[in-house]
Amino acid sequence: MATLYRGAAFAGFFAAALLATASSYAACTPADINGSALPAASHADRTITIRPNTKSLNVKYGETVKFVMEDGREAIWKFDGLAGKLNLSTIMAQPLASAGSSAAPPRNVPVYVDQASNPLNAACAGD
Repeated sequence: MATLYRGAAFAGFFAAALLATASSYAACTPADINGSALPAASHADRTITIRPNTKSLNVKYGETVKFVMEDGREAIWKFDGLAGKLNLSTIMAQPLASAGSSAAPPRNVPVYVDQASNPLNAACAGD
């Protein structure tokens, strides 16, 4: 019988911890996860030209990158979120520097974010 009570107590504790963790994740915004688009006039640490044969991209946490498509569309992105990977279509789907472009966003080119220097933790609890 004591084993049953210990098991129930452990399950209750585990459920409470899980609920507390889940509520902290709910405070995350898309920018907390992916980083954020910046205005066209923003300073970029580097520029990457996207070509039809681009298979994947590598960036570092904290880096600001200007992406330039061969058709002239541009986007500047600050990689200060928690995601270790996102798709270029997420970045290029944001308002573009070359206004009025009706071209479709690029195919799903993975952008890998080196999170080694990220001081944030995965809790992402908004204050």
